[in-house]
Amino acid sequence: MYDFAENRSGQHAHTFLDEWSGKLVCDDYVGYKPLFEKRVVEVGCMAHARRKFDELYANHRSELAAAAVELFGKLYIVEREAREQNLMPSPVRGCAWSGLARSPTCYTSGSSLTA
Repeated sequence: MYDFAENRSGQHAHTFLDEWSGKLVCDDYVGYKPLFEKRVVEVGCMAHARRKFDELYANHRSELAAAAVELFGKLYIVEREAREQNLMPSPVRGCAWSGLARSPTCYTSGSSLTA
């Protein structure tokens, strides 16, 4: 679902989603933050998360960031293999594939990146 607004006021997000509750996949737009305090669960975007680790590595040569980027690469391999084997539910793609959460790569990424 998409809603166009003339500006980035948080009021637009509030008005559009009104009393809706559920999981919202979005970037780090500040206009959604009040919704996360009440009835909406924030689901982060993998592309945005990876970009942050890329930037951290590029700017500071962080070992944690390097490990994260490597793990994202492994997750993308799992995703590609799932797509090639038609294991991805349609029209949902990406990390919504249910088997991905059970892959060794996901278990590794969760434990490795906990600081």
